[in-house]
Amino acid sequence: MAADDVVLELREVSVSYGTVRALEGASLRLRAGVVTGLVGVNGSGKSTLMKSILGLVQPTSGTVTVRGGSVAAARRKASITYVPQTESIDETFPLSVGQVVEMGRYGRLGMTRRLAPADRAACREAVARTGTEKLVERSIGELSGGQRKRVFLARAIAQGADILLLDEPFSGVDATSQREISAVIRSLAAEGVSVLISSHDVASLPGLCDSVVLWYRRALFEGSPADALSDAHLARAFAAGLGEGSAGAVTGEGGAV
Repeated sequence: MAADDVVLELREVSVSYGTVRALEGASLRLRAGVVTGLVGVNGSGKSTLMKSILGLVQPTSGTVTVRGGSVAAARRKASITYVPQTESIDETFPLSVGQVVEMGRYGRLGMTRRLAPADRAACREAVARTGTEKLVERSIGELSGGQRKRVFLARAIAQGADILLLDEPFSGVDATSQREISAVIRSLAAEGVSVLISSHDVASLPGLCDSVVLWYRRALFEGSPADALSDAHLARAFAAGLGEGSAGAVTGEGGAV
């Protein structure tokens, strides 16, 4: 793909928590309309990578840019959205599904902090795309895990961002919800949205992702799902997580050196 397809780039990013190195010279490019899977063992730095992209942690070295600008500028423009693996919910607070989805528009509201007709239209479309129309009047605390996942995805879609980060989107969902969520992700990519999915569910990635990155503090390998998820490459990634392997750098065309 051409260089102008790159919407987000990490260059030699390192992040430390005290003496613990969470990211080490990590580089990654996300491209418009591409679904990228992120696979790594627990403690491999996947969450820190997401936080770095969101500007929630500051690199000790390296840079993160969004379309050549800063993460802070991208967030002010509501260009990046994130769906966490789990989200704390006060089940005693009567917050409806419709209200949760509307939160996706808050970053775009003016001084009045009121939803305009365009905001409400974006929310209706997000609800329709995720099949949550019949849930809008229900309390978010009443929903199943799979229903909540779709609602939080609807909130992200309502934001209208062109970079979508998903942390374990299939955790705790049934097969039907997984298929529905996957279909929504592919439709977003077809519209040019760049999607990064962190997932332990390796089996869900081949039919969903265009590219898969094996991760341990940095990219060990990037390639097609069939290539990256081969036994040999997965073994190398898990060996790195156990301290038995060395982390190579990703080449410009995918692969590792």
